[in-house]
Amino acid sequence: HVRSAYQLGYMAQRGVGGKQNLTEANDYFKYSALNGDPYGMLAYGRNLVMGRGTAADVGSGIQFLSRAVEMGHTYAMNELGSMYLDGRGVEKNPERGARFYQAALDRGDIYAMNNLGLAYLDGAGVERDFETAMALFKKASDGGHPSAPNNIGRMYFGGKGVKEDVAKAMEWYRKGAER
Repeated sequence: HVRSAYQLGYMAQRGVGGKQNLTEANDYFKYSALNGDPYGMLAYGRNLVMGRGTAADVGSGIQFLSRAVEMGHTYAMNELGSMYLDGRGVEKNPERGARFYQAALDRGDIYAMNNLGLAYLDGAGVERDFETAMALFKKASDGGHPSAPNNIGRMYFGGKGVKEDVAKAMEWYRKGAER
């Protein structure tokens, strides 16, 4: 079962149930990816790009990640978004990175909400827009994102797009700390 193969790779990569073995993990991820599992495509593609447990092969890694994106896998959209936004393994293209985040956001992904919020906060790949950043962080926080409350706190603490309010910042920081 391809998802079981992915899960065995996940366990081998993290050393769950035995010693960490990145080569074994990639064997499982590759099997899963080649047999159509988007989680396997994400994991194997990411490892190929990073050269983790295998020789780096950015082109093949991008192909696996792109196939997962075509299948609607929001984690892969976020991964490619960050790669293009930061120029990690690919030529830096912040606008393209933001489009990957938007595609995941369009599917309701809370990680994309937070990632795109950071892009709007910094003006990375999109025009800086504090109001949109705050709205995305709040929506991500409402959805349970672990670090979105911290980002809201940072905005209040620094007075970015809102009136500086240390008390409100502390409330949001506490909420984030609880997560």
